[in-house]
Amino acid sequence: MARRWPQVAAIVALLGGSATPAIALTIERLPAPPEAAARETEARHAVSSDGRWSVTVQSPQGEITLRQEPGVPRLVRADQPGVPPGRQVGPAAVDSPPAALTLFPDGSAVTVFAGPDGPLVAYTYRPATATWQQVTTWPGDLKVAPGFSPGLARRDAAVVLLAITTTDDGEPALWAATSNTAGQRWSNAARISDASTVPAGPPAAVILPNGHVWIAWRDTHGNMVLRLLYGAGQTGDPVRLGPANGDPHLRPEPTPPAVLPRFILSFIGLDGATQYLRVTPPAPRFAWTTDCGCDPMTGVVRGHAVRGEILTPQSEPSGFKVRHDEIPGILPAATRVVRVDPRLVDVLAPGQTFLARLERRDDGDWWLFDIRLLRRIEH
Repeated sequence: MARRWPQVAAIVALLGGSATPAIALTIERLPAPPEAAARETEARHAVSSDGRWSVTVQSPQGEITLRQEPGVPRLVRADQPGVPPGRQVGPAAVDSPPAALTLFPDGSAVTVFAGPDGPLVAYTYRPATATWQQVTTWPGDLKVAPGFSPGLARRDAAVVLLAITTTDDGEPALWAATSNTAGQRWSNAARISDASTVPAGPPAAVILPNGHVWIAWRDTHGNMVLRLLYGAGQTGDPVRLGPANGDPHLRPEPTPPAVLPRFILSFIGLDGATQYLRVTPPAPRFAWTTDCGCDPMTGVVRGHAVRGEILTPQSEPSGFKVRHDEIPGILPAATRVVRVDPRLVDVLAPGQTFLARLERRDDGDWWLFDIRLLRRIEH
């Protein structure tokens, strides 16, 4: 039965200024995790007898491992002949902690590890060229505290970096930065923990369909803490969920379009048993237009932003061939057939360029919607 926990009194100013009325999360204790809850394959870390680390994740092409060689992490992609094994990524600190690695639907990847000078660096992998490139739009001098490693969590092409650094007072501090371009460009880092919620273990994060990032960690008082990151580095108030004896795990729970996005938080309680909490955040307070491609009750924006050009109409109902730019982490730049709302067939014409959203629907077709025409290209 759903209830509002006493520990979760309210999140004041969750999505507004100090005048925002108090809003409470809805938290439901579950006896077991929902079978339908989506789970990203967690990275597996290992350390060899000589102290070198490796991190492995599973992809549709097989296992992908990033391993530490003397000063240079190397990528090994199993069962993918087109990518040379052992490709170097970039220089790393000799004593760097294990790297963070995540994969995107189009086969690209991003990894974060300590560079040779100490602060974290990021590299993105492009499958088309089988090359790594260092990220230049990066949060800055984030240097992980001893005993901690960087972490990554993603949803589609959105990814969040979690890093625990050391303050001038010698205390651990949790920071986060986000990217909506499969790790190619990042926001400035935002501090997530404060003096009353100093992290004692590795954090976890989940990105919801509305773009909100929820971050959980166990603090030095033994409490499980939850905090929202949204917008341009804005945060909600930290929410203390009570005592915990283990580190958190977060995963989204699929919901119908008309249901608010929610997620599952699990951790070991003081009694040694795993606690499963279903967390439903309140609806975001935004003004949505009728053609935003979203559900106004949930704020869930569908599809992926794309820029392209109309080429030719197609014989199938409301179909057009278009040329579109790369959607980082999702689709390479390509020419493809898309469908549109039948009411737009007489509006669209070859040579027009557009900004729109693109999604693959249950019928298997790619649909273009929320179309903003820019100009006609004269060939």
